[in-house]
Amino acid sequence: MIKLFVTDIDGTLMADGTPVLNPAYYAAVEKLQARGVLFGVASGRQVYSIEKIFEPVKDDMLHIGENGAFGVYKGRELFHKPLTKEISEEIVRDTRAMPGCMCLYDTRYVSYYEKGGEEVYHLMKDKFHYNCEIVDDLLALKEPCLKYSVYRRTNIEEVTEEEFNPKWRKRLEVACGGEYFMDLVDRGVNKGSAIQTVQEMLGIAPSETLAFGDNINDIEMLQAAEFGFAIGNARKEVKNAASYVGDDNQHDGVLQVMNTLIEGIDRGVDIRELLKKYKK
Repeated sequence: MIKLFVTDIDGTLMADGTPVLNPAYYAAVEKLQARGVLFGVASGRQVYSIEKIFEPVKDDMLHIGENGAFGVYKGRELFHKPLTKEISEEIVRDTRAMPGCMCLYDTRYVSYYEKGGEEVYHLMKDKFHYNCEIVDDLLALKEPCLKYSVYRRTNIEEVTEEEFNPKWRKRLEVACGGEYFMDLVDRGVNKGSAIQTVQEMLGIAPSETLAFGDNINDIEMLQAAEFGFAIGNARKEVKNAASYVGDDNQHDGVLQVMNTLIEGIDRGVDIRELLKKYKK
């Protein structure tokens, strides 16, 4: 029996930054939860943005934001795992030194940007529906940073791989968060560790967990679930780490599996038999 169904958003449920989710997902979420399956999202997005996307069903679902650094369930904070102020300040300085790169400083409820970073500010506010503010100097902020992201319009992996990523991988979790972003969170923080925390809190086993993802920052989450799915358009590394592969996001691969699971529960079919067609 699946008790937890958790999925990434961008690249998995829909193309990166798509503003509107297929409304058929809301009905599927309600059906799953009516059958005793907790539905959750684990995303690099802030929780505010996740709630905007899932507005019709947000109150009873699990929200894990900031690549696993912040968890909320039924309006209650489950955990938050910030970077130290010293580390945050050092990353800001390193980002400023890289040409074409801009800073995203995510706290629990607000994402901060520096003047000069209006491009990424408007991207996150208008396309991803973040709760955003522009400040004169990120180094003057007192609120801890949960997830820091480096933004660049092109070649984010190539530019950060030269010096930035090798340096910070020694101290933090560093993962590509999409076409434009390199994400940093505290050591040991990722979507997988967040799922494990939720499993322990709610008494849910990995064998009762199904997870979907598409990018590098989803791999630990898939490993925390016995039924780890890569979406059909996922990166090769993610498909290699997954046990199952669904259809791509353009054909609502996650929704297909949700509906398969709903039908299987109603028919009393064994979960492994039910998902056999998706097995690698």
